[in-house]
Amino acid sequence: MRKPDLGSYPVIEYSKEGLRIYDPATAKSFNAVRLADASDDLSKRQVVIALSRRSSFVRSTRLPDVDRSALDAILGLQAVQLFPVATAELSIDAAYADSRNGEGRLATLAACKSDQLRSLHEELDAVGLRPVTILPAGWASVKVAAALGHPTCAVIGNGKGEVSIDLVWEGALASSRSVPKPDSVDALQAEINRSMAALGLPQCPIVCTGGASLPGAEHWPEDPLAIVAGDASGPSLELPEARKAKASKEEHRKRNLALLLWVAALGVAAIVVDGRLDNADHLKKDEAQWVKHLKAVKAENGLAQAKAQELRQEQQVLSTAFDPKQPLTDVTTVLSNLTPEGLWLTGVSIERGKRATLRGTAKTGEAVSTYLASLGQQNRLRDVKLVYRNNTLIDKTPVVNFSISMHIVGNFPLTDKLAEKGGNVARRS
Repeated sequence: MRKPDLGSYPVIEYSKEGLRIYDPATAKSFNAVRLADASDDLSKRQVVIALSRRSSFVRSTRLPDVDRSALDAILGLQAVQLFPVATAELSIDAAYADSRNGEGRLATLAACKSDQLRSLHEELDAVGLRPVTILPAGWASVKVAAALGHPTCAVIGNGKGEVSIDLVWEGALASSRSVPKPDSVDALQAEINRSMAALGLPQCPIVCTGGASLPGAEHWPEDPLAIVAGDASGPSLELPEARKAKASKEEHRKRNLALLLWVAALGVAAIVVDGRLDNADHLKKDEAQWVKHLKAVKAENGLAQAKAQELRQEQQVLSTAFDPKQPLTDVTTVLSNLTPEGLWLTGVSIERGKRATLRGTAKTGEAVSTYLASLGQQNRLRDVKLVYRNNTLIDKTPVVNFSISMHIVGNFPLTDKLAEKGGNVARRS
């Protein structure tokens, strides 16, 4: 067990039902009902806020490895597909893992309702606490898994009347939730297995924390919040207006610095020129040197302006790429409404930049042909193809299993956009 780090920040696991606070100064945790109840111990201190699993959303997905300004646009699109709340109502951030493949870099997406985040800031201001960062409580499990050398594992925590189940996949937090405490070890194991199966994760090591116990599981001896107290890096949930103000402040700072350097260069040049008025030869020599210096400053400023223009063009490209020509939810509704009697869909796979795939079962081959023809007549779709159609039996009843693929008009890969510099128009479907 690590010694307490007196330079660390206290961590508050926050929920409307109550608080659990870990103080690195004492290496102990305690409970409180409200922030005001804990303010005497933590008054005027910076703290890390860990939003409870019932107060935040987490999912894992693969994203392009881009800078912060481009990432914000991507997160808005991903939130529509991954979270059950409208993007406009959410505060979102992402933390990249090391895993990379052809689809991008694996990342943890964290979100919470912006109204809830505003209320939390008001409570913190009222008791004089300053948040260093606000992140989901399940993020502690990612750090525990990394410390134990498990890129993929299930981390189980023991709470008051409930257990937490955090699934870590290749260094990202794939799922984080709390469930009522099962009445037996077998029931808890079954709940863990269901959670992994729901995300399609393989069987993996199990780590128990906070007094939880399972046969064959590895045990983490410390309070999971302790590892966050010493390292608060991760997805940081900020209000949209705060993030926008921070970006604007940073751009303003860069502009002021460039202007200051320019003025300073001119001022130095003026001083040198003024000091050499009595000596024409020295004056000419110094003027040549400072003209060269000013040219270098102008060149640097020109490079900075060109880079800023390039970033603006990339932002325009990303905005175009992520402006959905057809919302995927609308396409899903159309595909479902066209199904004829005696045919039902068992699976729909729709991803941005890829062909859509339908899987289903029908009572007759004619129903499959009818559905295929209906899809082919839709101007929303093109290149509709029957991938396979197999006759089989279900409880001695003959049925037809089938798969159909198609291209959604207006759905094109992000990589096509990012590959074209200078704001060129990418090919359209």
